[in-house]
Amino acid sequence: MDIPKDSSVFISVGADDKRGNQAIRASKTEVRKPWTYIEVNESPMVVSLRRFHDFMEDPETFAQQMIRWIEQEADDVNAFVKGLK
Repeated sequence: MDIPKDSSVFISVGADDKRGNQAIRASKTEVRKPWTYIEVNESPMVVSLRRFHDFMEDPETFAQQMIRWIEQEADDVNAFVKGLK
């Protein structure tokens, strides 16, 4: 994964136990754009990034914009989590 050159916000799916981490690693080949599999400090996760600037064009509605983005990605997140082995 390329680290964004611009400031970014992201949604991530990760785990906090060994079994969850193993499930995410086992499913990494199933990850499709706009999602990317990464590991940070040996913690696997799947992330989706958006340019921060796009969200900050109207700071008064930042939270609502984030909620809309999360809702747009909900089906992908649910499908990925359902498929974890």
